[in-house]
Amino acid sequence: MRVQDEDDDEDGLEVEPEEDEQDDEDEAASSSEHEQDSRSEGEIQAIGHEMDGVERSVPGLLGKYHLVDRLGEGTFSSVYKAVDLHHESFDNSSWQPQAQARRGKVYVAVKRIYVTSSPSRILNELEILHDLRGARNVAYLVDAIRHEDQVVAVMPFNRHQDFRTYYRTATLPLLRSYFSCLFRALAATHNLQIIHRDVKPANFLFDITTGQGILCDYGLAQKIGGDEWFEWKSDCLHSLPGPSWGGVADRKRVQNKLERLVPGTCPGLSFYKSWRPALQVMQLKGKQRPGYLKEDRRPSVRANRAGTRGFRAPEVLLKCPDQTVALDIWSAGIILLCFLTRRFPFFNSNDDTEALAEITAIFGRRKMERCAALHNRTFETNIREYDTVAHANLHSLVRELNPPIIVENSPDPYGPIPPSDESVAEWYQGSEVSQVVDLMKRCLELDCTKRWTAQECLEHPFFRGTYDLGLGRTVFRESGYEENMTSV
Repeated sequence: MRVQDEDDDEDGLEVEPEEDEQDDEDEAASSSEHEQDSRSEGEIQAIGHEMDGVERSVPGLLGKYHLVDRLGEGTFSSVYKAVDLHHESFDNSSWQPQAQARRGKVYVAVKRIYVTSSPSRILNELEILHDLRGARNVAYLVDAIRHEDQVVAVMPFNRHQDFRTYYRTATLPLLRSYFSCLFRALAATHNLQIIHRDVKPANFLFDITTGQGILCDYGLAQKIGGDEWFEWKSDCLHSLPGPSWGGVADRKRVQNKLERLVPGTCPGLSFYKSWRPALQVMQLKGKQRPGYLKEDRRPSVRANRAGTRGFRAPEVLLKCPDQTVALDIWSAGIILLCFLTRRFPFFNSNDDTEALAEITAIFGRRKMERCAALHNRTFETNIREYDTVAHANLHSLVRELNPPIIVENSPDPYGPIPPSDESVAEWYQGSEVSQVVDLMKRCLELDCTKRWTAQECLEHPFFRGTYDLGLGRTVFRESGYEENMTSV
């Protein structure tokens, strides 16, 4: 199980040519070069001593891999760049059959998992990486080494740049490449009934020079499915999870509109109970709403809350016990929101309460109340500004926070005759900007059962269409997409 000496232009695997073939441009594209420039001599020496300690603590690394740099570190692991010393000694044809043999060093990423991680978590990550072998745009497992309590996972090294260096200047073609790679990775992951749970820019290694990206770090990933999949005994009002759509049942069979949730009439939900407290409380007004205990001794709701602040979906913040792969799509939508508004991080809360407040500032109190009721929760706030939404929809939000996105992508914005507001508005309706905002809207759907799947996102016109500047409209390769893209 070894990494193939791949073509750099295909998947971004870095191979260092011989000295007489050294390419300065490839070296400049190294993911860690910007970090090396800012490191002090003391930091470089400390990293060197750290890598020596890793090689001594894991004897299986010696003679197989040589650590040359530290790529990053997190709560549960550290990742190092290393040279695969015996790459040519193994048959790598299964990874890339069409790859041409190349001379030179082959780099890999060596992930050292800290001993503080539970054995079950480590085993879960290795099994998931093993299951994802062969999937496009996913960091697959090349090798794994264990020595006593030390565990090391080896994966291909992929060149990439720091998200903060290009998110402000990203063009629409770059966004198309970025998210086509990301949604392909998520589609492959979700097809195996795996939730990544930590989709964020730091875990998606994108190379702006090749337009290729790799989804990595499955340390928080969660497998779903199995026999218990159909033994769903949740108090949530949203539809029954099932493998038919990334973790939720057929949306055509079960409608999730609250106005239809009348006691005893909800279709497909035989376990519906007429005393649902969240729905009843939501319908009360003003002083009729009940208070709450300051020292509530009842057991708290237990739900998986793993993820990174700012990228967690509403169902995670509301502690829904039945979470699905849809939460990864929300995280992808937040990344797209950062691109389109040129603000990173867009959400920066300290706890779940602040995170819910930030989302409410975008979508408004009423929509958040309906979202909470779907998970049998009650959402209350005394912030009056949340009663009205500052932006009518996500389109106006993007236009206000990032006005240049219209100027940069409109036809002939710097011509002798500036375009009128009416012509710009007419152009926007069929523009690529409107399409990419609509894609973001599909990802940032508060109702997790209505959120698009990764495969549906890949079929969005933003990925299927080509923009004709002469006609001022979008020409689709496939017809049949006629839907209003102006509402949230």
